[in-house]
Amino acid sequence: MMHPSEKNKSNIPAAGLAEDESSFDLSILEEMEDPEYTTEIISLFIKDTPRQLKEIREALSAGTSETVYKTAHKLKSSAGILQANRLIKFLSDIETTAKAGKGNEELNGLLKNAEQEYNGLEQKLKSYLKK
Repeated sequence: MMHPSEKNKSNIPAAGLAEDESSFDLSILEEMEDPEYTTEIISLFIKDTPRQLKEIREALSAGTSETVYKTAHKLKSSAGILQANRLIKFLSDIETTAKAGKGNEELNGLLKNAEQEYNGLEQKLKSYLKK
């Protein structure tokens, strides 16, 4: 059962987040009280996300929209456990746009935003792991 103060955290629309708010929230993982598991999940996210973003970029270049939206969907799930709301928003937009068969220019812009968001997130997560 979710604590009432946490109820709204995961439902905050990414577009509504202030720039200085944390780009992730580990409260779901920390509730498990298993630091090794938390470290493992974060490490896997850091290892797999660049590869999946690259897969989206390559699928976009190849015009394979099905791979674009399926990979974005899969990555969105991974970002969800870290409550990386801004990254989730960009991935959701990529998924929706690719499913709708919209132009590569829009998808390239969304992917660039997702990659930039991930780069900032990666640095923060690596700092968290060093603690």
